[in-house]
Amino acid sequence: MDAVSTALFEAFLVKLQQAIGCAIPVNLIPLDREWRCLDDWLWQAGDAQLESFLLQDALDVLPQAAPRDHGLIGLWGHGANSYALYVSVKTNVLFIHCRLHFGGAYADTDQQRVGIKRFLQVASDLIETRPSAASLELIQSMGVGQACVIDAEGRRKQISGNFILDPDPLLDLYA
Repeated sequence: MDAVSTALFEAFLVKLQQAIGCAIPVNLIPLDREWRCLDDWLWQAGDAQLESFLLQDALDVLPQAAPRDHGLIGLWGHGANSYALYVSVKTNVLFIHCRLHFGGAYADTDQQRVGIKRFLQVASDLIETRPSAASLELIQSMGVGQACVIDAEGRRKQISGNFILDPDPLLDLYA
């Protein structure tokens, strides 16, 4: 990105942090992408079909639907209570897609902040501690979570649950 785009994206990240009440860990936001502003609260990198990532589509096809340079970050929603924080990124060994309920007319945003902050920290820790030869897929979308790690020998470990309510099972994913 050029200097102006970088400055605008960094200002957006500060605005997003203030809105949700916690920072999004840096390793969940690849700054080497060409991020572009879609609206005041949503930025995208890559050319993924956006609707698949904004809505509750079949979660198991999202990793294949995302191009390698995919990124999505921001707040988006519709209706009285269908709002979410989006943090989505794909690399050659990593796919993370978070569609985390946040805000809306009937939401307890203080409670949501606690769950989001804890979950994002655990997701960040998973990236930092990922064995170098392993691939990681982590999806948490509106209360539905699934995680899968494939090691160098092709062994697969998969877990599911609502990782916003209980992210602890993710801590044992590499065990």
